[in-house]
Amino acid sequence: MLEAVWKTAAGTERQALQGVIQIAVAYHHLAHGNRRGARSLLAEGRSRLASVPTTALPALDVAGLLAATAPWEAALARRETPAAEPPRLALAAPMPRGRA
Repeated sequence: MLEAVWKTAAGTERQALQGVIQIAVAYHHLAHGNRRGARSLLAEGRSRLASVPTTALPALDVAGLLAATAPWEAALARRETPAAEPPRLALAAPMPRGRA
């Protein structure tokens, strides 16, 4: 679903969406035992998301997602897995119509 929106997005919105997608795929890799893929995609996705204004995706708490995923990136870099559950996406505002 996000990928369809990402394909039509432009500029900072596109960069932010790609970052969110990469973060999601990182957790998918981690759940399936691909720690190397998880580590690289989480780092890349967080970097991409951090490079755009937190307002690039008004419906998403971008700052909260970056904060929640930081310990995971650090732990994976150390070849560890945090004991906490993976973070959930927090919406900052209702999604605009037609973008769900």
